[in-house]
Amino acid sequence: MKIPVALATTVLLAAAAAVLWTAEDQPGPAAVPLGWLAVPAALLLSAGLWGWALRPRARGAAAGPQRHREWWSAPVAEVDPLRVGVHRSRDGLPAYVARDCDLELARRLDRAVEHGTLVLAVGPSAAGKTRAAWQAVAARFADRDVYVPDPGADLTRLADAVAARIRESSRRAVVWLDDLDKHLNEGTRLTNSLLERFRRAGAVVVATLRRGAYARLTDPGPAEHAVPGLRLGEEEQGLLREADPVEIARRWSEAELERAQASGDAAVVEAARRQRDGRGHGVGEYLSSAPALYDLWQAQRELSVGEGGHPRAFWVVAACVDLARIGVEHADRDLLEAAHELYDLPAVLRPEPFEQALAWAARVHEGTCGLLLPATADTPPTAWRPFDYLVDRTTTPLPEGLWHLALEHTADPAVHTSIGWAAYDHDLLPIAEAAWRRAATAGNPRAMNSLGLLLAERGEETEAEQWYRKAAQDGDTTAMYNLGVLLQSRGRTAEAEEWQRRAAERGRDEAMYNLGVLLHQRGKTAEAEVWWHRAAAAGNPDAMDALDYLLRQREEAGADESLLRRAAASGDADAMVGLGTLLQSRGRTAEAEEWYRRAAEDGHVGAMRALAGLCEEQGRVVEAVEWWSRAEED
Repeated sequence: MKIPVALATTVLLAAAAAVLWTAEDQPGPAAVPLGWLAVPAALLLSAGLWGWALRPRARGAAAGPQRHREWWSAPVAEVDPLRVGVHRSRDGLPAYVARDCDLELARRLDRAVEHGTLVLAVGPSAAGKTRAAWQAVAARFADRDVYVPDPGADLTRLADAVAARIRESSRRAVVWLDDLDKHLNEGTRLTNSLLERFRRAGAVVVATLRRGAYARLTDPGPAEHAVPGLRLGEEEQGLLREADPVEIARRWSEAELERAQASGDAAVVEAARRQRDGRGHGVGEYLSSAPALYDLWQAQRELSVGEGGHPRAFWVVAACVDLARIGVEHADRDLLEAAHELYDLPAVLRPEPFEQALAWAARVHEGTCGLLLPATADTPPTAWRPFDYLVDRTTTPLPEGLWHLALEHTADPAVHTSIGWAAYDHDLLPIAEAAWRRAATAGNPRAMNSLGLLLAERGEETEAEQWYRKAAQDGDTTAMYNLGVLLQSRGRTAEAEEWQRRAAERGRDEAMYNLGVLLHQRGKTAEAEVWWHRAAAAGNPDAMDALDYLLRQREEAGADESLLRRAAASGDADAMVGLGTLLQSRGRTAEAEEWYRRAAEDGHVGAMRALAGLCEEQGRVVEAVEWWSRAEED
């Protein structure tokens, strides 16, 4: 845009100078001075203008907040903590008090830069986990951009966007996932393979998770649901277990309370005093008024309107809380009105009209927030979500009719899929099947895969294969993997290998391992080893064991290097990669790189990735990114 402006302005300056120069021939005392001054003035102005137009944009300059269809991004240093999920106090954002976990969070962030591990802060609602995690990010990564995806966003597309940003500038990134369960329930899930993609793109992934959600997601579930080799939730469970979360305690330690009292922030000082004198709640809870909000909600249950209560509002909030517990993250007016009628609402309490109840529930209480929060940006809101503290504190039984009502009310396949998972967790398999069938019929690949697994558990492998195949053809890598496992169990190994390869090439580490097994069984050990190395690099323990076994065999045999070298010298690209891997394992990295490079330049994708990994280990980041990009393009 700058160059067209400079060009047009230069033309105008030249025309003006020509007019003034021509004016020298006209009578008048001012003509000669203007004519002689016009040309140098035009030249100086044009030079300055072109200097501005051709000046390169500062590399990595902050662009300010930007909104994409599925996420927003901004420079970390410019982000208001309230916008990334920090709870508001009565006076807005309170002063930050150093927590005992700060040093550990900083260590985890440093480790994530090097190894690409997930940084996860876990704690009860209103314990201060989001504030502590964001404070660590702001202190460590002020020069980065943060990317905040919407719940259900396709994280693979986000990884592509982050990688593109790195290629065009030097600014690295932070991917911020507050309430991680919202990114495991819908859309494309966070997996180890996706974490590796973010690492290669130059991004650190930081997440928070409520204690109750963490316990639910890491629970292996009923043993009768296990199907050997297949995946439904195991990836998320493995990812969370491997993350080794940083625990954020509800009640602050004595050292933290001392720092709070010395903070000079009146609200923080008062919250610290209330923890010491209170009923077991923590400083963060008092700052956000969470216990008071919970008590206010519970108090409405037995109060009549005549006593100043809001009995219908209690059940409206209860319905919204329970809907969130079964996978419906936000509810509109019609769903809330229908859902709250499933509960026992004694007529003696003379309940207020529904609209009045909804308005009271959504009103700001205790100077902090409502029991129900807007889930849409329009005014007035058209959907609401519950204050998450209420969800954490609620353990009452769920009305059976709520599942069916939620399924009938919503037309969103992603929500149906989430309801199916919640029903599966509650061992309500008929409801899970109904939810997944609706979503699968509507074209949701994840629901197709989930339904396929449920059918496989019942021994209905023919229909299971059909759903796996549909999801796999739509690009769902979990379904590709599961389809490969199912085909392999039925003796169709050639087709199984094809689907495992497709999933492996899209970054699924379990598929990389299984593909290696199938190749090894066919005697293609060199290629198998390449895939096992990739899977091991993504953290797959089975691949690590396979490589360890393979290397021990080689040490015993002692002749593999010469065999690989002869095959590589004859032009076998797989053998080149295998030889490179063997040499690298023996510390001969320069020679290994030579063989990787020969195979990579011949178009071998595995060699490109192995070469990229080697360059990365040696700190040659630019060359590593180039080879990763070439591998992805191929």
